[in-house]
Amino acid sequence: MKWGSRILLGLTPKSLRYRIWKKAEKEMTKYGLAESDGITELCSGPGYMRNKYPIASFEDNLFLPFEGTEMPIPVGYDAYLRTAFGDYMTPPPADKQVPHHDAIIADMDKSYTEYKGEYGA
Repeated sequence: MKWGSRILLGLTPKSLRYRIWKKAEKEMTKYGLAESDGITELCSGPGYMRNKYPIASFEDNLFLPFEGTEMPIPVGYDAYLRTAFGDYMTPPPADKQVPHHDAIIADMDKSYTEYKGEYGA
């Protein structure tokens, strides 16, 4: 999929890519928050673009501990996670616990061969 996208992107003239982006930007900003009953995300792929999240979930944030520091998260994080992932607090069966994304590991002390097979590669 990645290489196909790169080929298509390379074959598409820059002026056409710009016009497509401007059209998409116009569609994305057509409505303000006051006129909307929900929001979605655009950068996580088509599957997530179908999800509709309550605006109130993102109107404020709270700080929760994460790896030794306090990080801001949306006040409606639970509604977001349930909409995006369903019952996110229940781990999937062991055979379904596999990466669903690409990962890059930078370890200056270990060879990449020591990681082979450990992270789904």
